[in-house]
Amino acid sequence: MKNYRSQSTPMNSFRHPVLGPLSPREFLVASKCPRRWAIEASQPGTGRVGSYEELQRAVACDAAEQPGRLRDVVVGDKRIQAVLDFLEPDDQVPGGMRLVLCRGALRLKGRFREEAHLLSLCARISGYNLSSVVVLLVEKEYRVADPAHPDPDLLFRSVPLSLASESELDKLDQELDSVRALLESLSDAALGDYPSCGSPNCSCRRYDLPEHNVFTLFLSSGAAERFMEQGIQRIVDIPEGAKLGRRQSIQREALIRNEPYIDRVLIRNFVGGLRYPVGYLDFEAIASPVPLYSGTSPWQYVPFLFSLHVEDEIGVPARHTSFYCRPELDERAELASQLGAAIAGLNSIVVFDASLEKRIMRSLLAAGYLEDEMLGVTFAERIVDLLPLFREFGWYSPKQRGRVSLKSILPLMTNQVGYTSLDVADGLSAGVEYLAARRDAVLGHPTQTDRGELEKNLVEYCAVDTLGLYYIVNRLRSLANGSSGNATPIGRATGHGGRDRLPEV
Repeated sequence: MKNYRSQSTPMNSFRHPVLGPLSPREFLVASKCPRRWAIEASQPGTGRVGSYEELQRAVACDAAEQPGRLRDVVVGDKRIQAVLDFLEPDDQVPGGMRLVLCRGALRLKGRFREEAHLLSLCARISGYNLSSVVVLLVEKEYRVADPAHPDPDLLFRSVPLSLASESELDKLDQELDSVRALLESLSDAALGDYPSCGSPNCSCRRYDLPEHNVFTLFLSSGAAERFMEQGIQRIVDIPEGAKLGRRQSIQREALIRNEPYIDRVLIRNFVGGLRYPVGYLDFEAIASPVPLYSGTSPWQYVPFLFSLHVEDEIGVPARHTSFYCRPELDERAELASQLGAAIAGLNSIVVFDASLEKRIMRSLLAAGYLEDEMLGVTFAERIVDLLPLFREFGWYSPKQRGRVSLKSILPLMTNQVGYTSLDVADGLSAGVEYLAARRDAVLGHPTQTDRGELEKNLVEYCAVDTLGLYYIVNRLRSLANGSSGNATPIGRATGHGGRDRLPEV
């Protein structure tokens, strides 16, 4: 392992992690990169993605339950603890037990074998005699008739995995002892003393670097590693003439000048393409390994909310409409009807990253919830995607740190709206909250979710997205007309987009 030590002061948020029983994932992280383990263990509130994956696993296990199959079996000892999806008697081996992995995946993944071996070790520690391991994969083409009673024989296919040998488990057990001994020896150490894997893609490399470090370069790829090897951590320290792409060069110069980059040609082309009335549209949707709506398939996106702000004319305040599907009901038809009526008279429909909106509209049309005549002119012909403008750096602020998401752009372009005061402040959290409520409703489980509060929070969050699109477009219109506020252009007014042409990324 490389022992990278940053020249900057470690962030104050690092707290010495408490070493208890490791989860399988924690062990795998610590065995590859102790420094990354220390960072993640010191920040227990950063596991939202893991929580969503755990919820998806639970949804898959709901459908895979059957008599004689033990679910959520806790195994391990004080060194490591794991929860097995399922254990069941192996009818091919007297006295043997079969480990069943149920991850809701469509295909085998490379990490499954590694996970299976580690789970087998935990099972052996707890005295279980494993004789086989299988993983349940979901069939993408399966369409559920009754979401409360999916057919597991049609939904899943069982794929065997290789069983770890006793010698392999012995070696893994020894590695577990070694990793824990290392972590225990570092219990009072500074973060920089934890060994690092040295991988350019590992978060351990970025934790205590300066805010605008080379890893925040747009599409950094190998560039960040190249500069780190040269001892360059900050983007502003990259020398003039260094090999950078066009957008990376814009990012560097914007940081040096500490002001946004503005490409008025790109902005004018975008604004000039809008035809009023203009709608600003956003969906919230869920996708799960087990279909939770009749007629849907595994991992199919199903919308549960749309928000639409409509600007009838330039300068006229936007009006808002939305529709929210209650999780205890299947209201997709009503959502589609309300949506079709709301967008029928619009000439341009602004979205941010059109891929999801187009996919959802196609699914609503295919399911018969929308009819072409309800939409007037084809939806795809009216869609106007904001993302390409920002991905091409038509407007770029150094505070974006190389990101071009709506969440990173909106607070910088306008102070009218933001996410900090919302109870649900991002799409991942929205999906987790709604998926949990829908799962409870389908299975008839009692729920502690306040459904009225959930609806209020989700509708409010989605409305901030569409109102934000409206404010961004109005800000772009001001820039196109020459009103730049404190922002000034970078470069001479020649070449690409009215600026110097630089090498493309």
